[in-house]
Amino acid sequence: MNVQFIEKLGEGKKDFSNVNDGDVVILPAFGASFEEMQMMNDKNVDIVDTTCPWVSKVWNTVDQHQRKGLTSVIHEHTFHE
Repeated sequence: MNVQFIEKLGEGKKDFSNVNDGDVVILPAFGASFEEMQMMNDKNVDIVDTTCPWVSKVWNTVDQHQRKGLTSVIHEHTFHE
């Protein structure tokens, strides 16, 4: 098994250069951005989504707000596990 990790580059950016067509990518509990999901779909990646249901709820709510022209502010819980 060749497990690789996606390197964080800082400022919310990640290095996806080691992700290739047909790879399996396991999403972390905090999910992935729309752009990251689009890139993985474009590369025909098999996605294993382990996103926390509460995180998914926040993402979906923000999406609904954006469609209505609203702005969402997310207050981070620093010690959330």
